[in-house]
Amino acid sequence: MFTPTYPDYNTRAFTLGFDDGVAQDKKLMNMCARYDMKCCTFMLNANNHSNDVSLTVNGCKIQVYFYDATEFKEAYADAEVAGHGASHLDLTKLENDSEIIADSAGGNKKLSEIVGYDVVGFAYAYGTLNDHIKELLRENGIKYARTCNVTGSAKLPEDFLEWNPTAIETDKRIPDIINACIRSDTNELQCIYIWGHAGELDCTDGYLGGDRWNDMNNTLRLVGRSGKFWCATNGEICDYVTATRKLSVNGDRVVNNSDITVYGLFDNEYRVSIPPHSAISLKDGKPVVNFLLTYPDYNTRAYTMSYDDGCTYDAKVMELCKKYGNIGCTFAMMSYLGGTGSYLDRDGYQIYVESYSRVKVKEAYKGYEVAGHSASHQDLRNLNDENFRKEVDDSNKLLSSLVGYEVKGFSYPGNCCSDDVMKKLRRAGVLYARTTDSTHSFELPEDAFGFLRWNPTVSDHDPRAVELVRQCSENDETGLQCYYLWGHAFDLEKPDPINKGGATGKRWDDLEAVLSEVQKCGNYWCVSNMEVYEYVMATHKLTSAGNCITNSSDKTIYGIYNGEKIEILPGETFTAGA
Repeated sequence: MFTPTYPDYNTRAFTLGFDDGVAQDKKLMNMCARYDMKCCTFMLNANNHSNDVSLTVNGCKIQVYFYDATEFKEAYADAEVAGHGASHLDLTKLENDSEIIADSAGGNKKLSEIVGYDVVGFAYAYGTLNDHIKELLRENGIKYARTCNVTGSAKLPEDFLEWNPTAIETDKRIPDIINACIRSDTNELQCIYIWGHAGELDCTDGYLGGDRWNDMNNTLRLVGRSGKFWCATNGEICDYVTATRKLSVNGDRVVNNSDITVYGLFDNEYRVSIPPHSAISLKDGKPVVNFLLTYPDYNTRAYTMSYDDGCTYDAKVMELCKKYGNIGCTFAMMSYLGGTGSYLDRDGYQIYVESYSRVKVKEAYKGYEVAGHSASHQDLRNLNDENFRKEVDDSNKLLSSLVGYEVKGFSYPGNCCSDDVMKKLRRAGVLYARTTDSTHSFELPEDAFGFLRWNPTVSDHDPRAVELVRQCSENDETGLQCYYLWGHAFDLEKPDPINKGGATGKRWDDLEAVLSEVQKCGNYWCVSNMEVYEYVMATHKLTSAGNCITNSSDKTIYGIYNGEKIEILPGETFTAGA
């Protein structure tokens, strides 16, 4: 059994979040350093301040020096900086999204420029928020945001954009909360989060007598001397916990799908560290780091698509592929290409469809894969051997002569797939064949014969197409996956897009929304159908013996071992630990 821990192999964390950016923050950092605790995050307003201010807090008069923004980099060199709104505005009272983004993400951007790294944390001014504001922050790169709603507990937030702290620094319950957390026997990750304003620690109404600094020193002493807490910044805790939530655990095998090392215990005995994108399992009762297979870009997600029938609208598909990062695409076409056109009735819409002439095919599809779609779009299940040969064998040979390479892919005309047809396709030299049976899943065919019934994920006009891009990108399933989209380019001319906010008012907007999301996700290997097929089949030729992995294919295989990117060349053997 595997139990995630923090990097110190404890399950308790401690962090501080103090607002507004005042000179007393330096005293707090020095106090933390006394106990070897680097756990401070300071929430700052990006816009300039009036520096010296006299305040009265609970009857105590205090003097506060607010740092100017130009002083932030030096003052907070030993801590994490987070945002607190460019101008400390109540986000719930702003009139529109642009104003909310300007004060939150805009303030963070300005802070990033000042301190020299990406500021991704936030504290809500006045503690006010709603679900819409959370989503705006999420969409604009903010990873966590603290409220003022204290919980009195060490429970971690389900959503880090609504991070409710444990207590404010004046809470007399803090020693009891800390001791209760120390005594807790839960294996779940916990975190004590104390927030406040460092300037107010000068107040002389501390619960231990004297100023509130005595209270804070007592808190830090309890935590530091216990040896039970991982003391870290808000951002470090957010990143680490988020990484643990991406773990995939299957029995005694654990895969780290995140970009940072994750720590934990096997059977409450063996301490293990799992590097990014690596796997670990128990072998003979002891943990062993595994090789994690990836695509050539070291991701485990592929994106591919194919369009049927071969028409001049394919050129626009290619334009969109190039626009969003040279996304691979396969075009399945019939060999009876004549360069002629006619009107087709597509669900009540009259669309003029024109094919390329044979002499133009090579140039028209340069840089993209061409696959077969039979000679004349007949139901292959009803053909004798001679006619099958004409529709498949001869057709693919003709296409091969036109494009200058062997056409080995196929798309079933009219979805006429059967076991008998699959066997005939294999004898004809076809390597893969796509159906139109959308699965809404991302599983790859199990073997070479399975690729002759390659069911796509979704059609280009399916309402779930964009959502599924995100789902595939973000799911925590291990192993290679593939998102496969299919369609007919001429159908994209229909004036009924699902994405009503598009620019064309046609289904082209739906395709563009999908491709835009693929680019935005950033973790897809975007290639043709054949490239997916060839790589996956090459991975099937990997063999392992002991700590050795041999690549018996004619392609380089990629993966991650112990956090390092590995290439296994054709015919070579990778030895783990060598």
